[in-house]
Amino acid sequence: MRYGWLVLLFFLVFPGCGDQESDQPYPGWVYAMGKNMDKNKVGKIKQALLELDFNHESHRDILKAANFIKVIGSSDSDFDSVRQLAAKVGMSL
Repeated sequence: MRYGWLVLLFFLVFPGCGDQESDQPYPGWVYAMGKNMDKNKVGKIKQALLELDFNHESHRDILKAANFIKVIGSSDSDFDSVRQLAAKVGMSL
């Protein structure tokens, strides 16, 4: 399901939540690793992504190409709002 549809469904299911600044935000772009991927490589990729700085000229080109300002880390609980939305609309994840 594309981001735009999730936004629409989110606001239909949770009316009055405001925008992503609300207390029920949900993640947009998500990068995940396969469980069999080398943990050392994953750590290096994660570190490189998290260190991208929009104020650094060569980093800015990378971030602009992805239409990002920065990359932030997440934890499993950050996806609870997505699970709640999926349950509310009868979607099995």
